[in-house]
Amino acid sequence: MISEMIDIIVRVVSITALLIALVLTYYQVRKFVLYEKAKFQRDLVITFYKDEDIRYIFYKIEYNEFKYTPDFHHSRVKKCFAF
Repeated sequence: MISEMIDIIVRVVSITALLIALVLTYYQVRKFVLYEKAKFQRDLVITFYKDEDIRYIFYKIEYNEFKYTPDFHHSRVKKCFAF
């Protein structure tokens, strides 16, 4: 009788510990994923700001100076689009 009671207590404690570990793991993984997303976005923004051609194109588009004319294919803008 006492051994059965101890067995039940051990099982309940084990399941409780397992559930706590799963919840903590979930929050740790979630935190890591959010960190990696932020890191990726930061690296992407840094890449855009370092590249002079990309900055030039963004400037042209933002200030509505980007025009697709017959001279486009021989312009600096076209060369910036080439990878």
